[in-house]
Amino acid sequence: MLILSTFAGAAHELSDALLVNPYDVAQLSESIHRALEMPEEEQTRRMQRMRHIVREHNVYAGRRIFCPI
Repeated sequence: MLILSTFAGAAHELSDALLVNPYDVAQLSESIHRALEMPEEEQTRRMQRMRHIVREHNVYAGRRIFCPI
């Protein structure tokens, strides 16, 4: 399970990650605990969705948007 800072640029796209403020120790601790206790099926679903996003929104997709030639 991915735990990601809310300050990371990818946080907007990877919303299936557990998003945390890394300066909030209690929130970070709770997210680690949640990740460890999360059912395997939910982890699998979340990771599959994030992998799909990463495959679809890669450097080549960005090039097609900004340089369509």
